[in-house]
Order: sequence, then C-alpha cells, then structure tokens
Amino acid sequence: MDKELRKEIGKFFVDIAKLLIGGAVLSSVLKIEGLSNSKVILIGSSIALLLALIGFIIMGIKEKNK
Repeated sequence: MDKELRKEIGKFFVDIAKLLIGGAVLSSVLKIEGLSNSKVILIGSSIALLLALIGFIIMGIKEKNK
C-alpha cells in the first residue's frame, strides 16, 4: 500500500474518532431519552479510542518489502 494512502486512511480514522467524541458529548448535553449520559460517553469514548488506535497503527505501518 502506498505510504501517502496509508497516511490518509489513518487520518480518516482519527477524524472519525474525533467526530464520535463530539457526538457523544453533544448527545449527553442534549439528554437523549432512553440512554444515560455515562453510558453514551463510555460507549462513544471506547469506539473513538478503538478508531484512533486503528488510524495510528495504519499510519505507522512500514512496508517490509522495500
């Protein structure tokens, strides 16, 4: 995979993680019915952390064939 493509895909995952954190915070502020604030923040943060890690791993992979 091309180095620039890996970098862009990694940035994409990090951006999605940032949007997810923002969505979790906004939904807890707006108090969506049926969900507790702590549950929304916990789930949102967990998924955001996972996506950010995937993004950083993709950006850090080095090609061994070269």
